[in-house]
Amino acid sequence: MDEPTRTKPRNRLIEAAADLFHARSYGTVGIQDVCDRAEVRRGSFYYYFQSKDELAIEALERSTDLLVAAVHEPAFSNGGSPREEFATFLDLLLEYAENLKQRYGVYAGCPIANLAEELSTIAPHIREKVDESLQRLATYYENAVRRAMESGDATPGDAAVTAQRILALTQGALLLAKVRNDAGMLSNLGDALAVVAGFRQDDR
Repeated sequence: MDEPTRTKPRNRLIEAAADLFHARSYGTVGIQDVCDRAEVRRGSFYYYFQSKDELAIEALERSTDLLVAAVHEPAFSNGGSPREEFATFLDLLLEYAENLKQRYGVYAGCPIANLAEELSTIAPHIREKVDESLQRLATYYENAVRRAMESGDATPGDAAVTAQRILALTQGALLLAKVRNDAGMLSNLGDALAVVAGFRQDDR
């Protein structure tokens, strides 16, 4: 019987890299650090990956999968209205951020954006993968906004453009929360997101 997927050396390296790159940054983590965390001999590393950059791309995909599974998928697949889905999204995003702060001792920011900040000017191939991950998140926003527009709950417009604005809003908030080491800042996004999404104001 094959060894369980989660215990295979390659997967352990990816898991270790995703965790270390997020907690400490790509630049301060060496291959040996990853191997030590994964309990894999350094010589075996090059059997699975040609370089640290190659590992970073795999770690990025894992970090994106974890974020989507914890926040985006449950928020935007719960059968509620778009307005309710975005409210759930913000609640889950705050919970996710607070859990990370508790785990690392500080709030380390968005693992996707962190790689962009470090490598976008020196590693175009990683920058492209980062953008793919961010657009994966934006797809959830776009679908919800389009349904809101179609139902009349949001003002008509370009759902794709609105999704990019929501992406910019949330990523900016995550960055500021990282700078101030305060994940709780995400709790104040509701009104701003409603404006950006174009939700109609309730009649008073």
